[in-house]
Amino acid sequence: MNAATATTCDYGTLPPGVEHDGDTWTVHPHGLAPDDPQRIQAAVDLAAPGDTVRLTAGVFEFGDFGNVHIAKDLTVEGAWDAQAGAPATTIRHGAWPLLVGRRTPAEVPEVLPAGGREVWHITQDLFGRMFAPVNYPPYTEPGATAYDAQSDWVAVELSVRQIGFERPYGAAIWSGGQRGGTFERLHIASAWPMQTEALGGKPLGFGIFWVGPGWLPVELARRGWSYDDRLYSDTELIRGDRVVQDCVIAADFAAFPEAAPDEAGAVVTLPYDPASPMPPGGDYAAYVLQDVPFAWDAAGRPQADMIQLYWVRKGYTAKYFTWLPEPQVYGLRGIYTGVYSLWTEGALTLRQNALDGCDTGFMLLGNGYRGRRFTAIIERNTIDLAAADFHYEQAALFAHDYVLPNPFTGEPFVPAPGMDIEFTDNRITRRRAGLGWATPALDLGAYGSTLVEGNEIEIASGTGVWVWRSPRSTSVELNRIAGQGAYALAIDSGAVASTLRANNLSRFEPAGAGIPLDPPIPPAEILLLSDGNTVTGGWDHEPDVTVLDFGTDNIITGMTRQVGRPLSAAERATINSARDRK
Repeated sequence: MNAATATTCDYGTLPPGVEHDGDTWTVHPHGLAPDDPQRIQAAVDLAAPGDTVRLTAGVFEFGDFGNVHIAKDLTVEGAWDAQAGAPATTIRHGAWPLLVGRRTPAEVPEVLPAGGREVWHITQDLFGRMFAPVNYPPYTEPGATAYDAQSDWVAVELSVRQIGFERPYGAAIWSGGQRGGTFERLHIASAWPMQTEALGGKPLGFGIFWVGPGWLPVELARRGWSYDDRLYSDTELIRGDRVVQDCVIAADFAAFPEAAPDEAGAVVTLPYDPASPMPPGGDYAAYVLQDVPFAWDAAGRPQADMIQLYWVRKGYTAKYFTWLPEPQVYGLRGIYTGVYSLWTEGALTLRQNALDGCDTGFMLLGNGYRGRRFTAIIERNTIDLAAADFHYEQAALFAHDYVLPNPFTGEPFVPAPGMDIEFTDNRITRRRAGLGWATPALDLGAYGSTLVEGNEIEIASGTGVWVWRSPRSTSVELNRIAGQGAYALAIDSGAVASTLRANNLSRFEPAGAGIPLDPPIPPAEILLLSDGNTVTGGWDHEPDVTVLDFGTDNIITGMTRQVGRPLSAAERATINSARDRK
């Protein structure tokens, strides 16, 4: 059967704009929501595992909250414009437009009447109730029956190629069950951040996001809520090898205070006034109503009597930040993290991607906790971090393992086997000035091995590379770190017996306040807070480099060694606390 005659077949009558030919399903855009996501969903539902769903050139309009849920092995492929070097297929807007692994369709938000109009209402539990793969419903009160994610979610192998995404809500691709796949030549243009206060999180937007179901019971157990213990002990939902390559993520991460306009002159956030229920400028189509909490209970849940309703311009999420010098509501837009992996196993390769305007380029948290080791191979990427005054981590790579409580025994368990990190031949620029010493461009705290080699790193403040822990081995070699900040390289007390060799620091200027202990630890090119390290000069910078040595049995060759006083347990706790507050 050929595509020209494939309006009826064994599958019945195909939806308009959908054609079938062998193992390929071709979908043409209509340019309207909900038609476009419904057409793609129809092709996905009819396709057999291993088939290809091909999206032709043009714009698929998903509206504010449209999405396609994929719970089978597929390839989803768009058209490519060779002359422009960019996808010719675009998915515009939508909420998690490609939701991977979940059988149940995502819901849509509630609506509220305001000034005679119906407006989307972004509630506190929206993240869990509507979208999040592993927490629908978002939590289960003690004694209640837990949601069975094992039956609702399936591990799939999905490849996505040659598609552009324009400001999706939350993430372009969100996966809660994926055993493998390749993501290549995707162009993601910013994001509409999601709201996560119901789980104590930050309002975050992502390019590509994986979350293993094992994370949630641990997180919720800390708040006294129950969950299905199968989700973290042994499940294929968290295992798989994935590749992200040749993708472009343009993030435009920024924040604007309450009632302040953005660059286009549009007010981003404004309190809702029931006496005058009108959005800024009377533009109902451009705003949503969103809950913003100002206080949380002991379990980390927002207090109902401390939630204020806000008008929030579409493309932004409102958040009350208590840790600012003057706490206030901000409207955030854009991609916080380009690629995010939480509590997964296997290998993740990030190769030849270009990230511009993210607050954090790649974030890896709590991977490799059980069963298979997690290995991240990150090579030949270009990362230009957001230059906005407001920031979170501001790291090209934030890779951390944590000791967490077992939610069913209360005993702590250490990541085993944890993460291995290989970060090589990348180009990083961070122009944001005024960041403290605890905000490094590479923020590394893995329980496996860490290799940082051949990278070009330029910073305007903070620290270039900080290794917090790496019990097996750490090697930082042949990197060039330029600019100014507290430290070019720092090895914390949890990373012993590290090797630092032939790093070029000739264009790095130690500047700033250093670590504010009493007395403070001054700025320097290299800081050692652990023992048994080997530091060897190279290239063209020795012996002008200063190594502040606060450890013991460190071997330093070809550089100036400055011996520091031993730090007390309380001082080390202060340093760790500064890191954790981020």
